[in-house]
Formats: sequence, structure tokens, C-alpha cells
Amino acid sequence: MVRTSLYSGFQTVIPAEIRKKLNITLEDSLDWDLDENNQIKIKIIKQKNLKDLTKFSINSPKKTNSVDLKRKSARGDF
Repeated sequence: MVRTSLYSGFQTVIPAEIRKKLNITLEDSLDWDLDENNQIKIKIIKQKNLKDLTKFSINSPKKTNSVDLKRKSARGDF
């Protein structure tokens, strides 16, 4: 277990050993939630790159909207 402190604005730091093990980068986001026992659950939302979005190619018969794709990517909906 690793303990961190809270700073001004209730900010904290993700310990380096956890960041490295989970490959968390500055582009990623974190979703915070409480389970039924009031335990904090944190979900890492990895930033998608262009290679990750190849399933939405120009040749796809399904129409796509770049604004919607960006929003979905930011939410981790892919």
C-alpha cells in the first residue's frame, strides 16, 4: 500500500510505482466512483490515438461525425 497526501484544492498525486505499472500518462483521465461499501473505485480512461480509431475508417458504410467521435473518445466510450 502507498499513502499520499491531499494538497490545496484537495489534489493528490498518483504514486510513481502505480503510474508506471498501469502506464498512466498525462493524456489519460480518471473516473472516480463509490461502491456500495463507500470504497473509492478509480477507472483509468486511456486517451485514444488515431490508430485506435481505425474501426471508423472513411470506407465504413456507417456515417461518422468527427465531433461525436472526439466526445466519445474523451469519455472512453470506445
